[in-house]
Amino acid sequence: MIITKEKIHEIAAQLDKDGERPTLARIRKRLGGGSFTTITEAMKQYRDDKVVPAQVVAIPDEVTAATTTVWQLAQKAAQAQLEDERKVLATDREDMAKKADDMESQVEALNATIQSNEQAVSTLREQLTASNTQLAVITSNCDMEKLGRERAESLADAAQLREEKISDRLDVLQTKLIEGQ
Repeated sequence: MIITKEKIHEIAAQLDKDGERPTLARIRKRLGGGSFTTITEAMKQYRDDKVVPAQVVAIPDEVTAATTTVWQLAQKAAQAQLEDERKVLATDREDMAKKADDMESQVEALNATIQSNEQAVSTLREQLTASNTQLAVITSNCDMEKLGRERAESLADAAQLREEKISDRLDVLQTKLIEGQ
């Protein structure tokens, strides 16, 4: 059996009539075989032929007039809404500009405060360095005084020991002198 485009179109029309979608597999099954390529080409033509061109209908004047009126009203409403939104945007823009100016002033004030604080920190660091130097000198002096005191105490202890020895010797000599008399 020779497969023709007409036969494929006939089977596709019958499937459409039966309420089934004319797929390549259904058409091939009803044909009892055939190339999918051949069926595909024939189905493309079938679908193109099946499309009904749209008819151009004249629009009544009343519909055209009503459409024009609606269009003009819609344009006026849109224009009014656009103007309102532009006013709101202008007000918002002014508010944002004021806020930006305020923020810029705050930033300048904060930068001045930061600079002042940095100078104060620098001064405090210099004072701390000077205080640490003075503390080192005072600590050194205290250490020297402590050593001097310890030496003086040591000398005083040694002098007291000598005095005690001398006193003991003097007692011994006095005792011998008294006994020797």
